[in-house]
Amino acid sequence: MEIKIYFNETSAPPLLENFSGYLILLSPSNWDDFGYKTTFNIHICDYSKNPCIKKSFGIIKIGQLAQSPTNNIFETEYFKYYFDLPIPQRFLNTLPNNLFSLPEYEHFYFDLENYFSEDLTLLYLVAFTKKLEILLKITYSIRF
Repeated sequence: MEIKIYFNETSAPPLLENFSGYLILLSPSNWDDFGYKTTFNIHICDYSKNPCIKKSFGIIKIGQLAQSPTNNIFETEYFKYYFDLPIPQRFLNTLPNNLFSLPEYEHFYFDLENYFSEDLTLLYLVAFTKKLEILLKITYSIRF
């Protein structure tokens, strides 16, 4: 089953006609971490169902390397370019190399395992999020 990542300014899933996979929908939260706006609501939308089923997975932190506390991540050059693209071209297979993420709660991977029944889908998502978590830890240890 195909899995794509999609940033949206709201938590509303896009209307898609020719997509029958999972969409990881990331929408910004108003939460402010000491000036850093890195908090996103994460939803997984199953487009194999009609209408698509949207499941909330809580919050994930996504930052950009060299991001300053005064700029919202959506105001960066990357996201200005990203939001100018048509919806089908905004689907991502992975996060760009200059972004990193970390789930907000400790049961994130357990919840994914309970939600997905297909091992390949689960392995992809767990590997994807763990890779990002490791990148965050490396970045944090270098900066501090």
